[in-house]
Amino acid sequence: MIAAQHIGCITAVASPQLLPYISGYCLYDFSPELCETPIFFLPEGIIEVVVQLGAVSSASSASKQGWQQRPDAFVGGLHSSAYMMQIEQPGKAWGIRFKPGAFRHFTSLPVHQLKNLLASPMEIWGNQTEQWLETINNTHHLDSLVRHTEQFLWKQFQPANEHFPAQAIWQYIQQSEGQCRVAELAQIGCLSAAQFRLRFNQYFGLAPKPFLRLYRLQRASQKFKPHTALTELAHQAGYYDQAHFNRDVRSITDMSPSELFSLLR
Repeated sequence: MIAAQHIGCITAVASPQLLPYISGYCLYDFSPELCETPIFFLPEGIIEVVVQLGAVSSASSASKQGWQQRPDAFVGGLHSSAYMMQIEQPGKAWGIRFKPGAFRHFTSLPVHQLKNLLASPMEIWGNQTEQWLETINNTHHLDSLVRHTEQFLWKQFQPANEHFPAQAIWQYIQQSEGQCRVAELAQIGCLSAAQFRLRFNQYFGLAPKPFLRLYRLQRASQKFKPHTALTELAHQAGYYDQAHFNRDVRSITDMSPSELFSLLR
């Protein structure tokens, strides 16, 4: 088993108009060397649309028994726990990575309905998706992939009707490194706790507390260096004590911190 950072990729930045919603585009290289090797993914708390360009892969998670082949194209909902991928046939894959809370502006579907699912783009956007997918499958140059993708995304763009400051909430979560209370976030949204949880689920795809746990663990993985003591890592990521850190790691990955960060070395 290896960690997902072993997958090679070329990245591209979204246009200024889409930058508030798209964190980036990735052209992944599912190389032959990675075939048949389980690849570990730590959940990132984002929606990603993936189109496999000749590649074939399978996925497995705690919520599913065994390996299941992934569709040629899918909208990946937020994973609430770690999952595995296995490359069965090498090739490329095209990824559109949405910023947290941003996918809601491209669909009328509440984002939490996609949790732990690989949904068909056709189910999200209808028959107009076919032409875009056909173009993407015949265009493997990065600039062309970005151009055709952004043309398609603009056709889907529909600012959400509800007044919910998802961007401001996401900025506050980042500034506090995930160490904030749900009541603080609800105050930004000018909503009661119950109404805030409902809206947060619809935009971010998870309830606030599980989302914050994912974010804090992602922060820890980003700060991790091979010789960093786990107690120091927990402190750097904003955890108040080691026990809290251990519980979050175990609940999300079913591993101990030493097992997880040995894998991420």
